[in-house]
Amino acid sequence: LKAPAWTFFLFAVSVFVYQTLDAMDGKQARRLNMSTPLGELFDHGCDALTTVIYLMGYCVALRLGIHADIAFFMFMLAVFCYYLAHWQTYCTGSLLVGAFDVTEVQIVFIGILVITGLCSQEFWSMQISLFNGMSLRVLSPIMSTLACITSITNNFNTIFILGGCGKNGSTVAGTSVLSPAKAITTSIFISLLIYKKSPDNIFEAYTSFFFIVFGFFFAKITTVLIVGHMCKTDLHVTDTAFASPLLLFMNQYFNCPIPEFYVLVLSGIISFSDWLMYVVKVIIQISTYLDVPILTVRHQQ
Repeated sequence: LKAPAWTFFLFAVSVFVYQTLDAMDGKQARRLNMSTPLGELFDHGCDALTTVIYLMGYCVALRLGIHADIAFFMFMLAVFCYYLAHWQTYCTGSLLVGAFDVTEVQIVFIGILVITGLCSQEFWSMQISLFNGMSLRVLSPIMSTLACITSITNNFNTIFILGGCGKNGSTVAGTSVLSPAKAITTSIFISLLIYKKSPDNIFEAYTSFFFIVFGFFFAKITTVLIVGHMCKTDLHVTDTAFASPLLLFMNQYFNCPIPEFYVLVLSGIISFSDWLMYVVKVIIQISTYLDVPILTVRHQQ
């Protein structure tokens, strides 16, 4: 199915507005003397979800559903890069921004949306003779991956070569710099298994819903990492977030006694509920402990 042109223009405007407000919120908080860890959680917690929304828009614009392997790879790459940025923060105590980072990616994404709105999605079917007839639909993810490799390399260098800011190069919580690796490697591995072993090809059949379900799952484990950095706490090996993908995995393991679509729906409910309960609980705890109002600006004396 082809999306109408106005949806891409609306998405482009929405990304620009979100990007602008995302850059301004910290300055506004400092101006009102309300810069707190709660604001940081809201900021990066929202970014964890919008990362998946951006990826969905990117796949729709390029019609990457035609190439399911590429779409899945780009999804894993997006969530991994975002997690890695906060892994580096958990180690060094500060979020380092590279020469080509989130803002530049958003600008490129806005450009892709505008081009798609003007020229339609078929524009990305154009074949480039310079690259042996490769279509822009395939070339764009390749270029995106090369850009991400630079960011990944810099973050790995910071984490494993320079080390953390804690004692003997440990994290802000005094733990090994490898401790955040457990969650993301397990998550990617089980997601890949579900994608490859699905007899009903649930990713290809329900791509957007798959993104949403696993988007909340990855948002949860990333938010846990963000809270770990803010509170300087260790990361637990187990997490209730894994209940969602494990449900799909176990259903496949027993040769799908329940249709995969229904299991995917149930996994989505579990994934969303787990993320929401965790976020609400943490927000209330931080607000109560620091005596910080939630989504409210106190009257300035």
